Amino acid sequence: MSDNASSADTRKVKGNTFMKDSKFIEAIVEYSEGIMLDHSNPVLYSNRSLAFLKMDQYFYAMKDAEVTIRLVPEWPKGYYRKGQAEEGAKMYDLAIISYQAGLKACSNDEVLQTAMKEAQIKYRLDLDSKKRKRKKYCVIAALFGVFIVIADMFGKPHYSFIKYPWMRFTLISMSGFLGYIFASFLLSLERSQRASLLQPPPELMQESANKPPVAPKNQFTASSSQASHSIGDSTVSHAKTE
Repeated sequence: MSDNASSADTRKVKGNTFMKDSKFIEAIVEYSEGIMLDHSNPVLYSNRSLAFLKMDQYFYAMKDAEVTIRLVPEWPKGYYRKGQAEEGAKMYDLAIISYQAGLKACSNDEVLQTAMKEAQIKYRLDLDSKKRKRKKYCVIAALFGVFIVIADMFGKPHYSFIKYPWMRFTLISMSGFLGYIFASFLLSLERSQRASLLQPPPELMQESANKPPVAPKNQFTASSSQASHSIGDSTVSHAKTE
């Protein structure tokens, strides 16, 4: 092991200690220092991804997870970290895609299988919630249309502006439709807000910590057994640091 790799491992151990004490900022600093010493260590990126996740910094958590995947495509933890970041932003459809990609590379990983099932449940619940919201606004708007019709009928019967039944029906229907459109607009804004949590914030970290050079070929991707030996047992809970 080179001096840089040894020093990076020391930084990792310090970072893990901070993580156990819930000192996530200090942990991120240690992992970042380790990454500067050893850009090709996927564990440092994975652990820092978890630290960012604990601080609800989903963009940085996702980016570190992507680097982990790029360095070690056969290690399930990178996919798990990425999916967790996307779930944190409530982008459940993206999380499902990440877990599916992980299961293609690591088909027998139980943690990924469980995570994908949970994400699918959350995705369905989210869709149901959106349907209820559209229906709610549609009904409220339609009732408002009914109120206008009743007010027009009984307010001044001789000066009614909505004289014919088809006009009343059209008004109520259009009111409900406008309610549906308004609800869809609000849901679109909500989707944009969620997606923004996975977009780079104004104050970016140093480029050297975010965009490391790709690891030398075959250094970590020679085989699953070599990867497990270099990184640690992949059966360990993915919610923990290595």
